[in-house]
Amino acid sequence: MTRWTEEQLKAYNQDAPESSLQKKINQWARDNGYPYLSFRQSLKARGFLLPGWPDVTLILPNRILFLELKAKKGYLSKVQKELRQQITYLGHEYHVVRTFKRFLEIVS
Repeated sequence: MTRWTEEQLKAYNQDAPESSLQKKINQWARDNGYPYLSFRQSLKARGFLLPGWPDVTLILPNRILFLELKAKKGYLSKVQKELRQQITYLGHEYHVVRTFKRFLEIVS
């Protein structure tokens, strides 16, 4: 395991663009051996994913997490809010994640 200085850890955990946050979460899942699906809505993903599908679906022991990644001032669209309501109604966890630190709090 790599040891980071406090400064390096602070820089890693600070607010970052969604794509950077997604890369960190994907790496964490790979490093810890958890299966995940990670998509950015694109033309290639249309038709495969429902509109508004969360950016990351992470499978943990006895938990499935649906994670919507947002920049500091980002907000959920109407379709994302509707899908969040369906997912939580069905008993699953849905989180809006803005920082890697928050992600670590959710998975611990």
